[in-house]
Amino acid sequence: MSVQSSHRTVPLPPSSSTAGTLFTGETTISSAEAAAPPPAAVELDLLMGSTASRYPNVLHFLPTDANIIIMAVGAVVVMQDLSNPHEQTLLRGHDSEVCALAVCKNGRFIASGQLGSETQKGQVAAVKVWSVPDKADILTLPGICGKCMGLALSDDGKFLAAAGLNQMLIVWDVSSGGEQIYARRTEQLCSILALHLVSQANDGPHGQRPPRVVRAQQQHHQHQSKYVLCTAQESLVMKHTIEFDISQMSYVLTTHKMQMPGHSLLRNYTCGVIISGQLVTGTQQGELCVFSLDAMVFRASMPCCNGTVRSLALIGGSLYVAGGDGKIRSFEGSDVQWHVVAENAVDPAASGKGSGLLCLTPSPSGKELLATSSNGKLWRIKARSLEASLLQSSVTGEVTCVAFGKDDSNHLMSGSSFGRLVLWDLGQLNPVATAQVKSRVECLCAGPAATSEALGGTCPTGVVTVLVDVTSPHIVHSTAGDGQIVTFDLKAGKAQIKHLWKGGQVTGMTQRLDSENELITCHMDGRLMFWDIDYADPVAGLQASSPHALQRALSRLRCVTMSPDGRYVAAGAEDGETYIFDLKTSQQLPPTSSGKPNGHSGAVCSICWSPDSRQLATAAKDQSLGLWNFYEEPHHEGKTEGEDDDGTRSAAEGS
Repeated sequence: MSVQSSHRTVPLPPSSSTAGTLFTGETTISSAEAAAPPPAAVELDLLMGSTASRYPNVLHFLPTDANIIIMAVGAVVVMQDLSNPHEQTLLRGHDSEVCALAVCKNGRFIASGQLGSETQKGQVAAVKVWSVPDKADILTLPGICGKCMGLALSDDGKFLAAAGLNQMLIVWDVSSGGEQIYARRTEQLCSILALHLVSQANDGPHGQRPPRVVRAQQQHHQHQSKYVLCTAQESLVMKHTIEFDISQMSYVLTTHKMQMPGHSLLRNYTCGVIISGQLVTGTQQGELCVFSLDAMVFRASMPCCNGTVRSLALIGGSLYVAGGDGKIRSFEGSDVQWHVVAENAVDPAASGKGSGLLCLTPSPSGKELLATSSNGKLWRIKARSLEASLLQSSVTGEVTCVAFGKDDSNHLMSGSSFGRLVLWDLGQLNPVATAQVKSRVECLCAGPAATSEALGGTCPTGVVTVLVDVTSPHIVHSTAGDGQIVTFDLKAGKAQIKHLWKGGQVTGMTQRLDSENELITCHMDGRLMFWDIDYADPVAGLQASSPHALQRALSRLRCVTMSPDGRYVAAGAEDGETYIFDLKTSQQLPPTSSGKPNGHSGAVCSICWSPDSRQLATAAKDQSLGLWNFYEEPHHEGKTEGEDDDGTRSAAEGS
C-alpha cells in the first residue's frame, strides 16, 4: 500500500464536521463539490423474517384475497404473495418493531402497533391505519406508549381499539379521521380479546332512490349499529358496548364487568373470539373459558392444551386453538358443551423445543389456516384434517452475520446469536442447509471453492474483524474494539505494523480493492477512516450523513464492506440505515430509506455485497435479513478528471 510522496498526514477534522465530506491530506473534497448526480441507487427488495415468532396475532390473511398474507417484519408491515414470496408490498412508516396487527373483515384497512420509539420522547408507540387499496397509511394515532399490547378492528373497519404498556385503553373512530371516543388508564395492564359488530341495521335495496337520500339513510342506519369490545385486566373480563347516543350526537362506550365464580377461577386471559353471543377466551393456564355476553356471566372452563393458549380462530361453527405445546386443535359446541373434533402436532420434529404456536389465521375460503411457530416456521394447515405442511421458514434470534459464497449470488448464509448457521436459497427464500454450533456466531467468510459454501465461527473477545490482504495472502489484518488495527505477516511470524485509533470504538473493517489497498474502518461516531501501511495515522476520512432528525445520535456505524468492483463502500448503522459511498467521487449515495423509516428496526450487525454487485444483504438485531437491489448507471466512455489509468480515483489522493 503506497501513496504519493507529496501526501502528508494532518490532523483530521472533528466528527462534527460537515457530513458527507471527504478529508484527505491538506485537501477537503465536499460531496457538494464532487461530481454530478449519484452514479447509483439502492432500494429495499424484500425482507426475510417475521415477528410472528415472538408476538401472537401478527399474521393475517387478507380477507378479500386468499393469496395475500399480511405479517410484520421488523418495523415494516409486509403484504406478501403466498405463491411468490418475492412479491412483497412493504408498508413502511413505523420507527420501531411492529408487534401488533389487525385486519378488518371487509379487507379495507390494516391496523399496526409498534414497540416504543427510541427516537421520540416518551417511547411513543404509534398506532397506524393503512388503506389496503392505496397501500398507504391514512392515520397515525397517538396515546399508546412503551408497547402496543394489542389491537382490534371492528368487522366493518369503523372502530379501532388499542391497549398499551402505559395501561391506556383507547378506541378511535376510523371513519371520522381517528376521533377518540374512549381513552382511559386502566388499573392493570389490559389485553384486548375481541371487537365485534353485534348488530347492523339493514336499509334494504336502494331501488331508484336519489343518491343523497341513500347516503342519508346509510348514515342513519350506521348509527343504529352496535359494537361489543371485550378486554381483560389480569383475572377480570370486561364487556364494553359502543352505541350511538342520539342525545349527545356521538358514540358512547359503556363498561360492565363479567360476573366471575368467586376467587376459585383466577386466570390470565390471552386471546378471545365472539361466537353466537358468547365470548370464548384462552388463558395462560391452557384453558378455554366461556362467557355469556347477554347475561355477562362466566359459564364454563375446560382444559385444551399443555401450555398457554396463544391464538384462537373461527371457521363457521368450528373453533381452532393454537397452543404453546405446538399442537392445533379444533372444537365444536356451545355454552358449556364443547368437544374436540381433531388435533395435530404441527411440527413433531421439533420435539417441543421452539415448536409452540403463536399465530393462527383462517383463509377467506375457510378451507385452510396459517400458523406460525416460535422456531420461525410458517405452516399451512387443512381446516378439516389439521394436516400441516411447511410453507416457509424465517430467521430466529438476533442475526449476527451474513455472507455470500465466493462466486454464488443465489445463496446467502446467515449466523445467529443462538449459534445457528443457515444457508438460504434466495430464489425460494427457504433454507437448504442448517448447522448448529455451541456458541454465538460472530463472523462468516466465503469458502475456498467457487461454491455457496461459507465458513462460520466465533471470534476471540474484543476482536471485531479479521481479513486476508487482497494482494498478499500471507498478510492478515485485524481490528479490535479498543481501537487497535494490526497488520500481521504470517511468513515472518510477526506484526508488520500497528495502528491505533484514539477517537473511540472501532466496529468494523474492510479493504480497498484498487491500487491503494488501504484499510477502511468504521466507527460509532459515523466516520469511515482510511489507513495506509506507510503511515501510523489515518490518511483520510468520510462522515456519514443521517437522514434522520437526530443525526448525531443515530449515524453510528456498526459494519462495513467493499463492493466487488472496488468502487463503493457500504456501512451498516445503529439506526438500521445503510450508508453507501462512491470512492470515485467521494459522494454519499441517497440513503436507503430516502428520509423515511428504514426497513430494519434494529442495528445492522452485518452487511455484504453479492459477487455480481447487484445486491446487498444486511442482517439486523430485529431478527430480519434485508435484500437490497443496487442499481448502477452505465459506465461512460473515457475517464473523468483525476481518474487513474485503471478507471478509479483514490479517495485518499493528496493535493
